[in-house]
Amino acid sequence: KGHVTAHANQARITTFPLNDPENCLYSPDVVTFAKKHGWYAESAPDAEFSFSDTYNPVTFEGARFCDARVWSFFGDIMGQEWADQYVDYAQGYNLTNRMPLWVQPANKISLNNVFQHMRNHYEGTPLDMTGTSFSDVGAAF
Repeated sequence: KGHVTAHANQARITTFPLNDPENCLYSPDVVTFAKKHGWYAESAPDAEFSFSDTYNPVTFEGARFCDARVWSFFGDIMGQEWADQYVDYAQGYNLTNRMPLWVQPANKISLNNVFQHMRNHYEGTPLDMTGTSFSDVGAAF
């Protein structure tokens, strides 16, 4: 309770519980289908199956153009210290430093907060393209 998740066109779910139908829904053939098509090794344990790594492996573009939007949103609600931990991932430089699937902010998120976050364009972050924070990128360049 009180957790927030976000997704932006890059699969973010990695491993998930295969034995908790009360809390985790998935297609019954999500693993066997991948094995059948050679995307996940036949001998690999089902419990180690990663949805994202199999069906939509993260790339520079996936991190920089999709997950960066999640990073910006999570950073807004979790604070600068949280955002700093994952900036290298959001920039597409360290694809192994993946963000958690969800976060638990200190304060409740209102509908107006969601509207505000949907209008986020990385202002004030290293990804700011307005040219106001970093003169060598974006409109000011």
